[in-house]
Amino acid sequence: MAIEKQSYQVFRVEYIRQRKENQWKVKTTEEIGRKAIDTEAVMELATPRREGETAAEEKHAVVYVSVKRDPRYFDMSPEEQEAQIAMLEKANQIADQEFLKRHPDANIEHSDVGIPGSHQS
Repeated sequence: MAIEKQSYQVFRVEYIRQRKENQWKVKTTEEIGRKAIDTEAVMELATPRREGETAAEEKHAVVYVSVKRDPRYFDMSPEEQEAQIAMLEKANQIADQEFLKRHPDANIEHSDVGIPGSHQS
């Protein structure tokens, strides 16, 4: 199945609170198999909590983001890696904006930008 050049990719941006401080570590991965929407936007924000826990006590959140695929993503060249990193950074930017609405004082620490899982065409 060929991927359209104007298609979108879903990224999972996972936030994990460190100790009881407002410090959050973030891990971002390409979400293979989840259908993206045709715009760059937050698709879903999930914040699992224990009964009686408030937003201030949350320890975990996941944001699913739809990001337009960079045209270089399809080149199968050295620039493909740059395209993947650019898409990952865009996903982080969109997810952080949404996450900070819920935790405006959060200190967010992204892991080193890695290459998302390989795509399938």
